[in-house]
Amino acid sequence: MTDNELFQLMIPILNAGFTADGYSDITVMQAYNPTQQGAIYTSSVYLSKMYDYRYGWFARYQNYTNPEIACTQIQQVETTFKVSTWVIQDPLVTNSYTAADLAEEAALIIASIDTIQQLAAVKVGMLRIIDISNDYEFDDRDQFEATPGFKFTLLHSKTRNITVPQVQFIESDIEGV
Repeated sequence: MTDNELFQLMIPILNAGFTADGYSDITVMQAYNPTQQGAIYTSSVYLSKMYDYRYGWFARYQNYTNPEIACTQIQQVETTFKVSTWVIQDPLVTNSYTAADLAEEAALIIASIDTIQQLAAVKVGMLRIIDISNDYEFDDRDQFEATPGFKFTLLHSKTRNITVPQVQFIESDIEGV
């Protein structure tokens, strides 16, 4: 699967999970999106791809048809994503959820049996969810702001198809030495 296919798979799963759990004001989107300008002022969950780990060697399959050979290469890949959450908090409202609560909810949605079944239906596997961190950094107002998040890893395959013309004839020539 391509990166965009994985994003298009995970974002609706998270949206449906938040809606089912009673969160109606959550925006789930790809982080570092080239078309996004400025900050979103609603509670947000951001997905970003961290890296791919190519697992093992790729498999090669060949199908001989006249006059070509169809070659397929399949590589198992572990793709790790990072989930970051952002929530505007009012110190006077003590019964609202925090960004860390939102990260915990996102982890529960991703690890749910519904998500695992949806991923398995398209031949994607869930490997692991790594601990939720609650890091602090300076925001645009030079105040500390929590940026909780976690990483999760999906297992899928990347496929490459090529077509090679068959050999039509061989000309051999024996030369004396």
